[in-house]
Amino acid sequence: MYKGGSKLGCFPLVVNYDMPSNKQKYYKRVCCSSGQTGVAITFLEEHEMKKLKEVEETYGIKIEKMPVHSQK
Repeated sequence: MYKGGSKLGCFPLVVNYDMPSNKQKYYKRVCCSSGQTGVAITFLEEHEMKKLKEVEETYGIKIEKMPVHSQK
């Protein structure tokens, strides 16, 4: 588990059930500094998209949108 502020290593999968309060926290949570790669999935509501775009612009990265399939 990631515990706020402490880095316990790199994880192959990070799942965010909400968008962290600021872009630095998001970047630290999903990026691994040891050069390893992994997958980060973040569940967002429409009003949080602006924060995600700020992360992309600040860090020069592109975050892919995954389709959500639901049965009604």
